[in-house]
Amino acid sequence: MAEGRARLRRRLWEVVGERRSPRIVFEHPGEDTVPTSIFVCDTGGMVVICAGTSGYTRSPICAPLVRQKRFQGSHFANDEQRRP
Repeated sequence: MAEGRARLRRRLWEVVGERRSPRIVFEHPGEDTVPTSIFVCDTGGMVVICAGTSGYTRSPICAPLVRQKRFQGSHFANDEQRRP
C-alpha cells in the first residue's frame, strides 16, 4: 500500500512539474483513500473532507465529519523554525 501511495505522489509531482505536494487535498472519505490523501498532502497543508461517500461504517473519519468537527495539526515548531 505504501508503495502505491509513493507512486501516486511521484505522479502528482510529474503533473505539477516539480517536487511539490498539494497544499490542499479534497477528500471524499473512504477507508482506503483517507490515508492516501493525508500522505500526499504537503506539510502544513490541509485535507478537506467533502462527503462520506463510502458510508458511515467504512470511513475512519465519519464521526468527526457528521458532527462537523475540525482537526488541526500541532508540532514542536512552525514551518520556518523546523527548516535548517
